[in-house]
Amino acid sequence: MFDIAHSLAGDGGISEMQDARYFRTQAMLCLQAAASISDRTAREKLEAEATRYVEQAEALEEGTVPPLKL
Repeated sequence: MFDIAHSLAGDGGISEMQDARYFRTQAMLCLQAAASISDRTAREKLEAEATRYVEQAEALEEGTVPPLKL
C-alpha cells in the first residue's frame, strides 16, 4: 500500500515509524480509503490494516513494542 504519510513526513527516517502518530495517521488514511471503495473485499482489507495500525500505535504508547531496528 502507498504510504502517503511517510512520503509527506520529510526526511522519511525510521523515527516517524516509532511514533504512534505515524500509525494513527496511516489508520485514518486506510479508513478514509475504505469509506470510498465499493469493493467489499478491498474495503475489509483496508479496515483490517487500519486495525493493525491502531494496535501498533497503542503498543508504542504503552511501551510494549521495542523500537524498530535496521
